[in-house]
Amino acid sequence: MVRLGKFSIAVKIFGVCDFSHLAVTDCTLFANFARIFLAEIRNRRLQAEALQHLIQLLPPANRDTLEALVTFLGEVARHANDRRLPATGEWLPGNRMDSSNLATLFAPNILHQHSAGGANRDELSAERVEERADSINVVRAIIDNSHHLFEVRIRSAPITGTTVYSVFSFR
Repeated sequence: MVRLGKFSIAVKIFGVCDFSHLAVTDCTLFANFARIFLAEIRNRRLQAEALQHLIQLLPPANRDTLEALVTFLGEVARHANDRRLPATGEWLPGNRMDSSNLATLFAPNILHQHSAGGANRDELSAERVEERADSINVVRAIIDNSHHLFEVRIRSAPITGTTVYSVFSFR
């Protein structure tokens, strides 16, 4: 097994995870709403907020699995580019797996859609191409914003004219 420090748990989860459990009703709704929100909302900050609210609605087991996976994928994406080691000046090659490449690979498994019966093959494939592109955009946005998507902000009562926010992690 490859040792990745604090991310070795994500490798274990990935190794045994069957993403078919994400097809339950709550997660199918998540996938549909996430695609719709990212297609309709153009403001990146509002997209991130919409995704954060959708993630909060997932069942805890699915949310925790998604958090472990995208935290790991975010770490992989951070090592996509070549970089120079400061101590020696030696170039360390990147893994070439940025968030777009990772999203292309993982989106069909994370946000899969059951095919509708009765549609002809051409209509179905044209719809699937669009759904896949939307799914890739959703997963890329989740990976890119994973550092704050799994936090919950609770607004408390105003104190002397200011609003105090508390940030809690789902963990």
